Amino acid sequence: MSDLSPARTGSSSRVRRSSIKCNRVSIYLSNAERDAVIQKLQLPMSMHPFSVGRAIADHFRRSEMNQRPAPVPAPEVNRFAWATLARTTGNLNQLVHAINSGKASGVDVQTLETVRVQVENLRCALLGLS
Repeated sequence: MSDLSPARTGSSSRVRRSSIKCNRVSIYLSNAERDAVIQKLQLPMSMHPFSVGRAIADHFRRSEMNQRPAPVPAPEVNRFAWATLARTTGNLNQLVHAINSGKASGVDVQTLETVRVQVENLRCALLGLS
């Protein structure tokens, strides 16, 4: 038997059977534990309870399966700065690439790398991460 099966009837796309989630594991959290997870994930209070449950399940799945955690959203007050700094980081990476490939000169690569690291640290601080 093949490891692949059609995703849906009439579809040419295929899905690995091993990637289909068909085993359910239930856990019970106290209100305090649930609130702590919601706060850690920075979920909005207006989020539908079903969506909160899915976000919590995804968090536990990622943390227990040694996968990268889902990205932490930037607080509303920091979103503009976060986006601006993302562009700045991208521009710094392009400058370093241009210098390394010989298409640009005049700026020390180490200086640009230091600035890039500082911008990344600032972006982490906007998320409340260290």
